[in-house]
Amino acid sequence: MIPCLEGVKAMPTVYCARQQNDFSARTQSERLSIRGSPPTKLEKKTTTRTKSHTARYPHQRLRFMNGTEESESVKGLGVPVPLGNHLELQLRFLSPADIDTVKALCRSWFPIDYPDTWFQEITSNPRFYSLAATFQGSIIGLIVAETKELRQLAKEDRTILATCFNKLTKVAYILSLGVREEYRSQGIASLLLENLVGHLTSDSLLEVKAVYLHVLTTNSQAIRFYEQRGFLAHSFLPYYYSIKGKRRDGYTYVLYLNGGHPTWGALDYIRTCAAIFCSLSPHRAIGYIWRKVQVAWLAAVPKVRSIAHSSANLLS
Repeated sequence: MIPCLEGVKAMPTVYCARQQNDFSARTQSERLSIRGSPPTKLEKKTTTRTKSHTARYPHQRLRFMNGTEESESVKGLGVPVPLGNHLELQLRFLSPADIDTVKALCRSWFPIDYPDTWFQEITSNPRFYSLAATFQGSIIGLIVAETKELRQLAKEDRTILATCFNKLTKVAYILSLGVREEYRSQGIASLLLENLVGHLTSDSLLEVKAVYLHVLTTNSQAIRFYEQRGFLAHSFLPYYYSIKGKRRDGYTYVLYLNGGHPTWGALDYIRTCAAIFCSLSPHRAIGYIWRKVQVAWLAAVPKVRSIAHSSANLLS
C-alpha cells in the first residue's frame, strides 16, 4: 500500500471496542438474575428496544464471529454486536510469515493471478501500506496500497488530477482490498479503507492529493461500495484486464484528498457559479451588485475628469 515516512511503518489504530451500553445492559441482567428484583422502567424500556431491534433486523443474528448466533459479550440479551466492534478484531501490518495465507485469500477473491514476487513485495517492502484485519488470530481481510508520483503512473491514469498539479505530486493506488466471504457486510472493508484514508490525510502525508483504483466493469458490488464512500468514476478502460486469456473492461475510480481535484470542465464552472448564486438571497445579490458598481464608478471618476480636462485644453 502506502509507504510510511523514512521507511518506517507506524502502527495503525487498533479498532476493537465493546460497546459500553452493552456491558451495562449485561451487568443489569446479571444483577437481576442474582437478586430476583423486578425490572425498573429504564430496564423495561431497554428490553423493549432490544426486542424491537431483533425483530426489525433478524438477519443480523446470522452474521457473527464464528458462525455463532450472537456475540459472547452480550450473550443472552439478543443484542447483535457487529464484528467491527468485537474485542478480538484487530488491525496489523502484513509480514513475510503471512505470504501463504495472503496467496490463498487473493486467489479466492480475485480472478487475476499475481506472481510470487508480488506477495513477497507487499509483505516486506516498506513502500507498501499492507494492512490486515485479524479475528482470533486469523486474517479475514486486507488492504494493500502504495504512493506514487504522477509521472510514475500509467498514461491512462495521469489525468486523475488537474493540470495545475505538477508531475511530482503524489497519489495513492489501492492494489487490493478484500474480505473473507463469511465476514462480509460487517464493516471490515470499510474499516480497512477508513484506516488507509486516515493515514493518507495525516499531517505527514498532506502531499498525497488522491487515492485511486481499478475495478472490473462487471464488479457491481465493488463499484457500489466505492461510490458510497465518495469515490468518483474517472475513466473507462477498454480491454484493461486479461483474465484467463480474455480481455475485460475496467473503470478508474478516484477519491480526492488534501485539496486535490480533477480538471474542471464547463459543467464544473456552471455548477460553481450556480452554487454561489443560490447561496445569495435576492436583496443581498442586488446589494452586492450595487456595491461593485459604486466601486467601479469611484475608480472611473478620476479618469473621466482627466479626460475632460485634456479635451478642454485641446479645444482652448
